[in-house]
Amino acid sequence: MKNFSSMLKIVPTVILTTTLMACATPSATLTKDPNKPNQSFFYTLKQQNTPIKVHLSSNKKRYKLDEVMQFHVKSNVIGKVWLLQVDANDEVSVLYPYQPNQNNIIYQNQTMTLLDPSQQNDEFYASSPTGVLSVMAVVAPVHKNLEEIFVINDNRITKVAFDNDTDWGFDRIDLMVKP
Repeated sequence: MKNFSSMLKIVPTVILTTTLMACATPSATLTKDPNKPNQSFFYTLKQQNTPIKVHLSSNKKRYKLDEVMQFHVKSNVIGKVWLLQVDANDEVSVLYPYQPNQNNIIYQNQTMTLLDPSQQNDEFYASSPTGVLSVMAVVAPVHKNLEEIFVINDNRITKVAFDNDTDWGFDRIDLMVKP
């Protein structure tokens, strides 16, 4: 399983940034493309009838290369959160947690900022390839692991949870990375 993305790089830093909520500008969207199976998977994945509600936002919808990116995740339940992404080259990766055994607990009705430089010494930076970047926040009960919902093998993401499995939820946003 890949833990680092070619679209986003995580670099230790101590720079504080100002968080802005997502702005209402036209954004790129993924399309169902048979030549890009991971993008098609993200595009066609449907939310099951689940009591878990997840909201994902970013400080912007469009980024320039090397610009700091932050993500904001909110869930109506306590659980574990994962950020997955598919970049413009159809590469899939887990953005967060990016270290083994990293605490990825999200608390009920509280917004979690990833990565918040005031809390951690890391930040996400936009990097190549440029184009559409799709990010998904997945929230599941604390006892569940990501591998019980999705498997990433040979750069291919597959859902392994049953369709009637309603103890996890997700939200997805599409962003644009420009030179």
